[in-house]
Amino acid sequence: MKMRCAVMLLGVAIALGDLTGCVPRKLTLPTTRAEAIRNRAEAHFGRVFYLKPAETDNPTAQAQQLAPLLIIETAATNALPDWPTGTTDPQVFFQPGQTILSGRPHRQMTYGWSYAKTFNEGPGALPAQGVRITLDSAGRPVIWEIFADTSRAQVIFVAQSLELQAGREFGPPLAGRRFAVERSLTDAPQVVVARVIEDGPVPMGPILYLRAGTRDVTAVICRCMAAQARELAGQQEYELVLAPKMPVHFPKLEEIERHIRLPKNF
Repeated sequence: MKMRCAVMLLGVAIALGDLTGCVPRKLTLPTTRAEAIRNRAEAHFGRVFYLKPAETDNPTAQAQQLAPLLIIETAATNALPDWPTGTTDPQVFFQPGQTILSGRPHRQMTYGWSYAKTFNEGPGALPAQGVRITLDSAGRPVIWEIFADTSRAQVIFVAQSLELQAGREFGPPLAGRRFAVERSLTDAPQVVVARVIEDGPVPMGPILYLRAGTRDVTAVICRCMAAQARELAGQQEYELVLAPKMPVHFPKLEEIERHIRLPKNF
């Protein structure tokens, strides 16, 4: 009887803790899953389709300049590409923005797109995907935050220049981390910096590799880097559309400073 009461009291205490916020903690992403995210960032696709922004006068010059190129994996030889939805052609929404980091304004550009339900959609496939790009004080894109990932991790890619700067200011990576720019597992348990990529010679949009079925962004690379695909099956243009507000079903990204360590002179 005493044991049963003790168990009941423990259950009540846990329930009260859930309500007050005393018990729950952010779950740390398993090390094996974080490593899998980093490993896939280096992987090559077999057969892919290439989606690029159409050259029009509608978007701003910067929106066109920073727009991503999408490399979409196909699971089979005769499989149709999993294009973003659009009225006629695929559409990618963009939204200019700005954030204050270390007391300095930094420009951001967010790109997002939706998917219609298709026969080649995998179980648990993401309904929307996208990337938020943050520029440094010199106007160079150096941070790429991916909207969503089926692992539930917050996946980020950073430029080599930012990682080097973080290393000089903060020292070596923290315990359980691979890069100096990463916050501790306690502060940002669900965040994974998947890869450090080369800086482009001029500001330009990234290349995003999208996995068939899940629509995960497995890799982000600079256009100056070697391709990570073997066979190009076809290509298509997408329409860039200004969105004063991103559609409500698009994932919301937190402030970047909550996810990675940023040098003061960034």
